[in-house]
Amino acid sequence: MAGRISALDEKLAALGQTQEDYLPSEIEKFKDATGYEEFLDFDPAEVKAALDDPEKSHADEMLSAAEKAASEKITVLVVEPMKEPYVKEISLDLHSLQAEVGGDIGATYPYSDPVALVCNDEGKLIGLDLNRGLRDENREIYDIVAGTFLVVGLGEEDFASLSPELIQKYTEQFKTPERFMQINGNIVVLPVPAEK
Repeated sequence: MAGRISALDEKLAALGQTQEDYLPSEIEKFKDATGYEEFLDFDPAEVKAALDDPEKSHADEMLSAAEKAASEKITVLVVEPMKEPYVKEISLDLHSLQAEVGGDIGATYPYSDPVALVCNDEGKLIGLDLNRGLRDENREIYDIVAGTFLVVGLGEEDFASLSPELIQKYTEQFKTPERFMQINGNIVVLPVPAEK
């Protein structure tokens, strides 16, 4: 990544772009936001030493943790637009969660139960189909989830399997697909039959 950014910086400099121009300023924002230099700047001697003496390297520990996360499965409720929810077992790793929702994940915690809704973080921005409304205690819609989302349990430090009781509760809550329309500035929700 550092090499790509460096090459892009050189090309922009050749075009006469300065840090005040749009693209260079966006690259600087990216660098600041990700703190990429902290992770990508390294001492080649340290890398060589780690390769020469695996005992000093933490690579085995990192690989072991990654393999454990990939092999760990959790039971979730999948809620797709225009379909009834269904139970699925998925791996508890970032790639699997992203695959289920079709992009970068975002989590919201709208209920007092130990559950989270994991959805596509940019679902509304990229125009995914509106899926289900989130309602307050008065049953008024305060938000709408776009695209497929997961209802997952919450463990001490990470997502966890849903209990059978929570699967039943949220299957019933999200059972009926919804279609949304705006009429006279108000959002109207129409329940619709689920697709087979």
